[in-house]
This record gives sequence, C-alpha cells and structure tokens, in this order.
Amino acid sequence: MFRASRDLGTAPSNVLILENLFGSPKTDRHVYERDDTGIHAEPLEGSCVLKSCNRIFYGLHRTLHANLAGPGLAELATRFTSNLKLELEANKSIGYEEWVEIEDLYSFIRDMIFRASTNALCGPHLLRLTPSFVADFWEFDSYSPKLFKDFPRWMIPKAYEVRDKLHKGMKKWHGFARDGYDWKLEDEGLWEEFFGAKVMRDRQMMFRAVEGMSDDAIAAVDLGMIWA
Repeated sequence: MFRASRDLGTAPSNVLILENLFGSPKTDRHVYERDDTGIHAEPLEGSCVLKSCNRIFYGLHRTLHANLAGPGLAELATRFTSNLKLELEANKSIGYEEWVEIEDLYSFIRDMIFRASTNALCGPHLLRLTPSFVADFWEFDSYSPKLFKDFPRWMIPKAYEVRDKLHKGMKKWHGFARDGYDWKLEDEGLWEEFFGAKVMRDRQMMFRAVEGMSDDAIAAVDLGMIWA
C-alpha cells in the first residue's frame, strides 16, 4: 500500500472536510466526486475521461505546488513580515517608553498575525470589505470540532451563522476582485492588490473554469485555504 502511495487519493476525506467544516454545498459534491483522475498531470490509468478544466484535484495540487515554493513562497514570506511590522507600528496599545498591560496576550498576537498573513495571501481588500472577518474567523474556528462532527444547524446555530457570515465576506471579496482585476494582463507578477498572492489568483481562474462549481463552493474552498 505504501509503495503505491502516489496512486492513492484523499478525495473522499477532502469532500467531507469541505462540506462539514467549511460549508461547501452538497449540491456541488459532483464537482469533486466525478474527478478520479488524481493529482498528477497524467490522469490515473482507468480513470474517467474529463475535460482538463474539470480535473479539480490536479488543479489544486498544481497551483499550490507552483506558487508556494521558490519565488512565490519568498514573496509571501516577505509580504507577511512587512505586514506584521506595520501591524505592530500601528497598534496604539503597545508602549515603547514604558511597560503596558495587555489583557489577553494570546488574542493580541493571534489577531495581528492573522491580519498580516491574510493580507499577504489575499491582498488588503478582504479584511477591508468585511471588518468583522477577523473576529468571525476565530469564532468559527472555536466551533470547528463540532462542525467536523457534522452537528446539525439546530444544535449549533451560532456556528452556522458565523460561517455564513464568512461565506458572505468571501463572496463579496471575490466579486470585488474579479471586477477590479485586469484579466487582459497575461501575468501581473507574484502579488497584486485584488487577489493578493498569485496562488489565490490562479485558484480563482481555475475555479471559474470548473463546470458546475458555484460561488458558494468557491467561497468554502478559499475559506479552507485561509484556515489551513
């Protein structure tokens, strides 16, 4: 089994996580279930014949592998450290001349790091368009164990409500970025303001080409990207 690990896939567990935790609509499940071609450029032997645009697992693997290594990763790391420096400098509660008391040091550091990393990954407009996104995200994260277990909405209504808010924010950003980005450009480098890092722009182009994939499903999978 381990010698054949290159031919094994995680599609069923991926679909379970996308639906239970990140709220991908079950009506979009066919987008994933029809793809048994694997993550490599050459489809697995005996797999179904799909259009290249519908090979979603290969597309996800390719965009991550191409953009989160080498120059792409270096650019993302540089953006993150620069953003974190700006977060620290802009925070009025930090004292430079004397000691200060911070009620919750963990949340203080966590939120600054999240803003810095999210702006590096997605550009500045996601958090600008949805100011409550940071607080909503961590509330959603606190419910993740129950969402993983697929508790129904009536048992954990707050968890579903905050996830719905995050979906709304993701779709608002997606719409704004798609309208603002100049799609006629062949390549705008490793980072631009609308989608942020090139990996997010490439993912968006890939998702929009997948037949039958809804905006709700795209919001869910990109929420998963931020959470991961």
